[in-house]
Amino acid sequence: MLLNFNVKNQVLKLCSNENLANKSNNYLVLHFDFRSTDWNDKVKFVLCKNSKRKTYQFALDSDGNAVIPSTILTGEKFTVSVYGSSTGIERITTNTVDILLAESGYTPDVSSIHDYEVDVFVDLYSKLDGKLDIDDIDSALDIESENPVQNRAVTGALNGKASVDHNHLVVDITDFPTLANVATSGNYNDLSNKPTIISLGGNVTLEKQAEPDAGYLATYVLKQGGVPVGDKIQEHKDWLLKSAEIKICTVPDEPVEGYKVGDYYFDLVFNVKEGSATDVHQYMLANPLKDVYKADNQTLSLSDNTFGVKNGGIGTTQLASGVVTSLGYADAFNNSACKNITSNDINAWNAKQTTANLVTNWNSTLSDAKYPSEKLVKETIDAYIGNIEEDMLQ
Repeated sequence: MLLNFNVKNQVLKLCSNENLANKSNNYLVLHFDFRSTDWNDKVKFVLCKNSKRKTYQFALDSDGNAVIPSTILTGEKFTVSVYGSSTGIERITTNTVDILLAESGYTPDVSSIHDYEVDVFVDLYSKLDGKLDIDDIDSALDIESENPVQNRAVTGALNGKASVDHNHLVVDITDFPTLANVATSGNYNDLSNKPTIISLGGNVTLEKQAEPDAGYLATYVLKQGGVPVGDKIQEHKDWLLKSAEIKICTVPDEPVEGYKVGDYYFDLVFNVKEGSATDVHQYMLANPLKDVYKADNQTLSLSDNTFGVKNGGIGTTQLASGVVTSLGYADAFNNSACKNITSNDINAWNAKQTTANLVTNWNSTLSDAKYPSEKLVKETIDAYIGNIEEDMLQ
């Protein structure tokens, strides 16, 4: 059975109105009539997809025909589309067309045939015997061959495919990117926007200065022929605080110009990472940090960052309450002791102050009140003072 299709540009249209049944084999022939010139000189193929979504490809013969095997005619429908190509580059395709299939009663699972006794293999050999000779077999694939031993579908599929040893020119590749000359030549001279390289010539050295520039750990100089070129290369110090101390200026302008005698300042000592480096001192005036006292208008003074006491002493209002209380105890004790001394006591005491009346031996044990010994006088004084101290501590 012939099923006809028309092809114009990329539109595929079914022209037959046939009722088809599935499971037929090599009975249905698809015929395609190409009605636009864009299919000229194209190798044409038909694509068929069965109900299991598996796609098969067949090359169309010179009449535009393709025989369909049973592997495609399964289920309720199959789809058809065609495409053509030339030299493996240009390809033209069409839409797909659904072909409906009716369910047939054919099944290979038949077990009720009893009268077929012919040996299948013997019968097949007898039918082929004498039908084939060497001239019936093509020595090479040829799409125009009419010999029975010829796979035209394979030939059509291989036509237009590149051989394993094929080559292409760059101009034949439509989407080949534009490359710079250096990409294919590998020559540095083909590189555009080359950087400008300054030639230093020979005898270029990098020398370390004997003494680094101020504020740096080390200084290096690039020289060409012994002449410095370019900027110096400086290695910065890695500062570490070694010690800190508050000092008083004893000599004007030392250690920093403008410091006055008596000024307080911080001496911050830094060293650097290398043990051989000389310590560095940084100074900071500390006088402003001493302005922490507030002078009153009676006895305390604060002048030029110096704290002092006015002539005349400190009044009781500036003393702690405990000190004032203890002094009160002492005054009360002295007043009480003085009240018990009479004029006769004073006269008697004065009379005993003559050399004749004094006991000159310090260790004397005489207890006569008229002739007191030095030891007795000392013990009396010590006891008096001890009483005062005890009262002040209460």
